[in-house]
Amino acid sequence: MTQYSDTQKAEAVTLYSEHGTAKAAKLTGINRRSIIRWAKAAGVVAQDRIEKTEQARKVLASENTERREEIRSLLLDAQVRHLRQAIEADKGRDAQSWMIAAGIGVDKFRLEMGEATGRMETVDLAAAEATIDQEVARLAKLHDAKHS
Repeated sequence: MTQYSDTQKAEAVTLYSEHGTAKAAKLTGINRRSIIRWAKAAGVVAQDRIEKTEQARKVLASENTERREEIRSLLLDAQVRHLRQAIEADKGRDAQSWMIAAGIGVDKFRLEMGEATGRMETVDLAAAEATIDQEVARLAKLHDAKHS
C-alpha cells in the first residue's frame, strides 16, 4: 500500500473539489477511493457533484411544476363534470351528492393554488338559544294539540 504525504493528499482533495474524482485521480495518479475517503474526512464535496445535484434538483422542480399544472387541469375538468352531473340530476340526493363532490374539488383546487380553503363560522349563541327555545315551544304546542 502506497503512503502519501499530507501535501499530496491535500493536492488530491483540492483537485477533487475543483474537478471531480476522475480528473483528480488522473492528474495525481492516486486511487479514486483514496481521494474520496480523504475528501470525506475533510468535509469536501466535489464541484461536479454539487453541479449534478443542482441540475437534478432543477429538472425535478420542472417536472413537479408540470405535474402540478396537470393536476390543476384535471381538478378543473372534474369539477365541470360534477357540476354538469348536478344540473342533470336537477333535484334530490343525486344533485346534492354531485354538488358536494364539486365543492370538495373546488377546495382541492384552491388548496393546490395556494389559496386558503378554511371557513370560519361564528354563531350568536343567544340568538341560537332563542331559536331553539322557540322551536321547543312550537313542538310542545303541537304535542299538546295532538294529545288533547
